Amino acid sequence: MVASGALDRHPRLKVMVAEGGCSWIPALVDRMTEAYRQHEMFVQPKLKREIKEIVYSQVYTSFQHDKTALPIMQATGYDKVMWGCDYPHLEGTFPHTQRILHELFEDAPDDVRHKVTIGNFDELFGVKTPERLAA
Repeated sequence: MVASGALDRHPRLKVMVAEGGCSWIPALVDRMTEAYRQHEMFVQPKLKREIKEIVYSQVYTSFQHDKTALPIMQATGYDKVMWGCDYPHLEGTFPHTQRILHELFEDAPDDVRHKVTIGNFDELFGVKTPERLAA
């Protein structure tokens, strides 16, 4: 969707890569950017925006157990990240969800914690979480 120019042509289009983790996104963006630079003369269509800008603004990802997700998010600026428990699937966090949440988010600033657990969901799906749940 990036290389075809679809996301570039439709900047309000949002894409969700669910249950695939998120730590790989910045590395893939770096690789795609380098490949585009090396082969730009052959690439059609030409992109109007940088690959990083396209992906970082339009592609959302989710994770469950990934302890590298938040540090990579904070280090790279890629912040379209959502946490999910994947209940009731066996690979989800249940019945250890509370412990895992504490482990993953114990050092995260409040704004990051909110963005990853509620804010990006609201943004992606155009909903407003009730204040009682948002606190």
